[in-house]
Amino acid sequence: MHLNNIQNSKPLVNNAQPWKPGHSISRLVNKYTNTNDQEIMDKNSKLLRKMMEIQQRNSALKQPPTHGSLEALRRREQVKISSENQTILKRLQSASSAYSKKTWVNDIERVKKYRDNLQRRTRTNDDFNILAVQEQVKRNFTSQSSSRKLKTSQGPRTQTYESLI
Repeated sequence: MHLNNIQNSKPLVNNAQPWKPGHSISRLVNKYTNTNDQEIMDKNSKLLRKMMEIQQRNSALKQPPTHGSLEALRRREQVKISSENQTILKRLQSASSAYSKKTWVNDIERVKKYRDNLQRRTRTNDDFNILAVQEQVKRNFTSQSSSRKLKTSQGPRTQTYESLI
Protein backbone atom coordinates (compact mmCIF):
# COMPACT_ATOMS: atom_id res chain seq x y z
CA MET A 1 0.00 0.00 0.00
CA HIS A 2 2.69 2.49 0.94
CA LEU A 3 4.74 1.49 -2.07
CA ASN A 4 1.69 1.99 -4.25
CA ASN A 5 1.16 5.52 -2.87
CA ILE A 6 4.76 6.47 -3.57
CA GLN A 7 4.62 5.19 -7.13
CA ASN A 8 1.38 7.03 -7.89
CA SER A 9 2.35 10.32 -6.27
CA LYS A 10 2.66 13.46 -8.40
CA PRO A 11 5.74 15.70 -8.15
CA LEU A 12 5.30 18.97 -6.27
CA VAL A 13 7.78 20.93 -8.42
CA ASN A 14 7.36 21.25 -12.17
CA ASN A 15 10.77 20.62 -13.75
CA ALA A 16 9.59 20.77 -17.35
CA GLN A 17 10.86 23.41 -19.80
CA PRO A 18 8.81 26.58 -19.97
CA TRP A 19 6.40 26.95 -22.86
CA LYS A 20 7.82 28.59 -26.00
CA PRO A 21 5.66 29.82 -28.81
CA GLY A 22 6.61 28.39 -32.22
CA HIS A 23 6.57 31.74 -34.03
CA SER A 24 8.86 33.48 -31.52
CA ILE A 25 12.13 35.24 -32.32
CA SER A 26 13.69 33.41 -29.40
CA ARG A 27 14.55 30.55 -31.75
CA LEU A 28 16.82 32.87 -33.74
CA VAL A 29 18.43 34.16 -30.55
CA ASN A 30 18.96 30.59 -29.41
CA LYS A 31 20.59 29.80 -32.74
CA TYR A 32 23.23 32.52 -32.24
CA THR A 33 23.83 31.69 -28.59
CA ASN A 34 24.25 28.05 -29.51
CA THR A 35 27.02 28.95 -31.99
CA ASN A 36 28.73 31.06 -29.32
CA ASP A 37 28.43 28.23 -26.85
CA GLN A 38 29.82 25.81 -29.41
CA GLU A 39 32.86 28.06 -30.06
CA ILE A 40 33.51 28.34 -26.34
CA MET A 41 33.25 24.58 -25.94
CA ASP A 42 35.73 24.05 -28.82
CA LYS A 43 38.25 26.44 -27.29
CA ASN A 44 37.86 24.82 -23.88
CA SER A 45 38.41 21.36 -25.30
CA LYS A 46 41.59 22.54 -27.11
CA LEU A 47 42.92 24.03 -23.90
CA LEU A 48 42.08 20.88 -21.99
CA ARG A 49 43.93 18.72 -24.54
CA LYS A 50 46.98 20.98 -24.35
CA MET A 51 46.98 20.87 -20.55
CA MET A 52 46.75 17.09 -20.59
CA GLU A 53 49.68 16.86 -23.04
CA ILE A 54 51.81 19.14 -20.88
CA GLN A 55 50.98 17.15 -17.78
CA GLN A 56 51.91 13.87 -19.49
CA ARG A 57 55.20 15.33 -20.79
CA ASN A 58 56.20 16.67 -17.37
CA SER A 59 55.38 13.44 -15.58
CA ALA A 60 57.44 11.48 -18.11
CA LEU A 61 60.45 13.79 -17.70
CA LYS A 62 60.43 14.24 -13.94
CA GLN A 63 60.73 10.85 -12.39
CA PRO A 64 61.81 10.89 -8.77
CA PRO A 65 65.15 9.18 -8.10
CA THR A 66 65.05 5.83 -6.43
CA HIS A 67 65.92 5.46 -2.77
CA GLY A 68 69.39 4.06 -3.43
CA SER A 69 70.47 6.99 -5.58
CA LEU A 70 69.34 9.66 -3.11
CA GLU A 71 72.39 9.16 -0.91
CA ALA A 72 74.74 9.31 -3.90
CA LEU A 73 72.95 12.43 -5.12
CA ARG A 74 73.39 14.06 -1.71
CA ARG A 75 77.08 13.18 -1.69
CA ARG A 76 77.58 14.66 -5.16
CA GLU A 77 75.81 17.86 -4.13
CA GLN A 78 77.94 18.07 -0.96
CA VAL A 79 81.16 17.63 -2.96
CA LYS A 80 80.03 20.27 -5.44
CA ILE A 81 79.22 22.75 -2.66
CA SER A 82 82.53 22.17 -0.86
CA SER A 83 84.52 22.63 -4.09
CA GLU A 84 82.69 25.89 -4.80
CA ASN A 85 83.42 27.05 -1.25
CA GLN A 86 87.11 26.22 -1.69
CA THR A 87 87.34 28.26 -4.90
CA ILE A 88 85.65 31.23 -3.20
CA LEU A 89 88.03 30.93 -0.21
CA LYS A 90 91.10 30.87 -2.48
CA ARG A 91 89.87 33.92 -4.34
CA LEU A 92 89.27 35.81 -1.09
CA GLN A 93 92.68 34.88 0.31
CA SER A 94 94.49 35.94 -2.85
CA ALA A 95 92.77 39.33 -3.01
CA SER A 96 94.66 42.31 -1.65
CA SER A 97 93.11 44.97 0.52
CA ALA A 98 92.15 48.25 -1.08
CA TYR A 99 92.75 50.10 2.21
CA SER A 100 96.36 49.76 3.37
CA LYS A 101 97.53 49.90 6.97
CA LYS A 102 99.65 52.97 6.28
CA THR A 103 96.65 55.05 5.17
CA TRP A 104 94.67 53.62 8.06
CA VAL A 105 97.23 54.91 10.59
CA ASN A 106 97.39 58.30 8.84
CA ASP A 107 93.60 58.58 8.97
CA ILE A 108 93.58 57.79 12.69
CA GLU A 109 96.15 60.51 13.36
CA ARG A 110 94.18 63.04 11.31
CA VAL A 111 90.96 62.21 13.18
CA LYS A 112 92.76 62.61 16.53
CA LYS A 113 93.98 66.05 15.49
CA TYR A 114 90.46 67.05 14.47
CA ARG A 115 89.08 65.84 17.78
CA ASP A 116 91.70 67.70 19.83
CA ASN A 117 91.15 70.85 17.80
CA LEU A 118 87.39 70.67 18.33
CA GLN A 119 87.80 70.11 22.06
CA ARG A 120 90.05 73.15 22.35
CA ARG A 121 87.77 75.34 20.26
CA THR A 122 84.43 74.51 21.87
CA ARG A 123 83.03 77.32 23.87
CA THR A 124 80.93 76.95 26.96
CA ASN A 125 78.13 79.22 28.09
CA ASP A 126 80.62 81.08 30.29
CA ASP A 127 82.67 81.90 27.21
CA PHE A 128 79.60 83.31 25.51
CA ASN A 129 78.70 85.33 28.62
CA ILE A 130 82.19 86.86 28.65
CA LEU A 131 81.89 87.65 24.94
CA ALA A 132 78.52 89.31 25.53
CA VAL A 133 79.95 91.51 28.30
CA GLN A 134 82.89 92.48 26.12
CA GLU A 135 80.53 93.38 23.28
CA GLN A 136 78.44 95.49 25.66
CA VAL A 137 81.55 97.30 26.85
CA LYS A 138 82.62 97.99 23.27
CA ARG A 139 79.20 99.47 22.48
CA ASN A 140 79.28 101.65 25.58
CA PHE A 141 82.80 102.80 24.86
CA THR A 142 82.07 103.74 21.25
CA SER A 143 78.88 105.58 22.22
CA GLN A 144 80.75 107.55 24.93
CA SER A 145 83.57 108.41 22.57
CA SER A 146 81.14 109.92 20.10
CA SER A 147 80.06 112.24 22.93
CA ARG A 148 76.43 111.41 22.59
CA LYS A 149 74.35 111.00 25.67
CA LEU A 150 71.80 108.23 25.55
CA LYS A 151 68.43 108.76 27.11
CA THR A 152 67.82 105.89 29.48
CA SER A 153 65.95 105.41 32.69
CA GLN A 154 69.28 105.05 34.52
CA GLY A 155 70.63 108.39 33.48
CA PRO A 156 74.04 108.98 31.96
CA ARG A 157 76.53 106.16 31.88
CA THR A 158 79.18 106.22 34.54
CA GLN A 159 81.01 102.97 33.85
CA THR A 160 84.21 102.93 31.88
CA TYR A 161 85.77 100.26 29.76
CA GLU A 162 88.40 99.43 32.40
CA SER A 163 85.86 99.06 35.19
CA LEU A 164 83.89 96.42 33.29
CA ILE A 165 86.91 94.24 32.60
